[in-house]
Amino acid sequence: SIIFPLASALSKMGKNRPPMLARVSSADDLSAVPVSSPSSGWGTPAGFFRSFSTEGAPASPISPFSRILGGSLPEPTTPSSPSNLTRTTYDELSVTQQSYVDTLCGMFTNFSRGEVMGFLRSNHHDLGMAKDKLKSTEAWTEFFPKTTIADVAPFLRARPEAEGPDGCIILLEDMKGGVHRDNLGRPVMLSIGMVHGSLLETKMQYTYAYARLKRYQDPGQLNGVCILVACQPRKGARTSFRFPDEAMMGVFDMQKTHFPYTTAHNNTHICGVPRLVEKSFPLSRPFLSPEVYTSLKISQDYASLHRHLPRSSIPREMGGDLDFDFEKYIQWRAQEEGVEVEANLFRGYEATPRRVEDLVKQLRCLTSLGAVKYTPVAPTLYGTVQKQGSGGGLFASTGWKTKLLVVGPPGFCIYFDSPEISDSNRAAAVIRLDGASVETDAPDEDLEGQPLLLKLVTDTKTFRFGLDSRSEQLEWVQALRNAIHVANRLELSPEDQAERIRIRVN
Repeated sequence: SIIFPLASALSKMGKNRPPMLARVSSADDLSAVPVSSPSSGWGTPAGFFRSFSTEGAPASPISPFSRILGGSLPEPTTPSSPSNLTRTTYDELSVTQQSYVDTLCGMFTNFSRGEVMGFLRSNHHDLGMAKDKLKSTEAWTEFFPKTTIADVAPFLRARPEAEGPDGCIILLEDMKGGVHRDNLGRPVMLSIGMVHGSLLETKMQYTYAYARLKRYQDPGQLNGVCILVACQPRKGARTSFRFPDEAMMGVFDMQKTHFPYTTAHNNTHICGVPRLVEKSFPLSRPFLSPEVYTSLKISQDYASLHRHLPRSSIPREMGGDLDFDFEKYIQWRAQEEGVEVEANLFRGYEATPRRVEDLVKQLRCLTSLGAVKYTPVAPTLYGTVQKQGSGGGLFASTGWKTKLLVVGPPGFCIYFDSPEISDSNRAAAVIRLDGASVETDAPDEDLEGQPLLLKLVTDTKTFRFGLDSRSEQLEWVQALRNAIHVANRLELSPEDQAERIRIRVN
């Protein structure tokens, strides 16, 4: 029961690493293979070890293991230059790369030089791509709720009979202005199982940990972090290490999109795995880059941690000398941040309810007539817009087509392929608005004959809509921004909405 969660979790960890560390030629090499594929799905050793691969970089030469394990690997290509893999400081970059960093730092003053370097690195040092990602992240930051210790404290607490939280992510600060570090000087972050809660709650837990981490990193270079993952729960706690659910998938997407700089030069120690997984891991070496392979440390116990961390940086529960007091940490952060934390408020792990998925399925059956006239909560705004195709897929294009766009019900945005309001026009896509952001083109970028652009950016996809006039553009921007703020502040609460909203689909 732990092998498949581990495989999928490691897969996502790998995918969050910079693309030049990848071992497949494109994201399609993995995403196009069905999970149930007999040759490369989770059910075979080849599928398991391919899950460690990352996206977007040249593949390694075909190994004999690919035939032995029954899977196939991409055709070999010329390896990327190793220079891009090892440069962590500004001075180590090429003159061209330094000019890119300087340009982006001048445009995005809220990002440190190290963060900009991370965005460039994750986008193959393509200036245009990095600029777009930074702009999206800047807009996303504006909409994402400000997170304090009061938001994450319930997840850091243990149930009365347990010796630790069910699942959490936390930076091991010493509560004296410093942080515990590994032998290479990298801050140590502890993950007990996996974070849990709603999609927004899991994202807030990670963003809070990243915010704390940023305080101990050099803003002028790419920084690393040492991550300790305890797969087994502490005594009395529930097991939260699991096959990634919707919330965890959202976290992985968020990290990949908005925090690419957090994945550079990391060491991840995954402890408490079954003996079979630990012994089988070396077989994955032909499928991984040396950097990815050496960054993952898989063990069924905690003995290996002592080769990489001093005992003072290893929690006592993992064989070290560190007695980390979660409640003391909560009180320290509350005092430092000037916030009140409700005493004894606790959030334990519960299996993710399917009500969220059920609600999305219901919305996908919604007709345009039902969305506009028959939902209990009237839509904030609806009307015809132009939508640009993504260009992905065999028959996809980047042309503009007329759609019906509806902002609502609360927490969602829906568009329909036909602009007609009828009982036969069903939803083409349901977009969750929590964690989303809205962008527009600048006035001087208007092109004659082209619609004014409005971009709705989520962690997984960017939707491009076109409007005929500036007034329409501003109206849609305001409606979507209000809907996003409501969705974030209410934590979207699709579980509650599933109980409240009754949808007429015909």
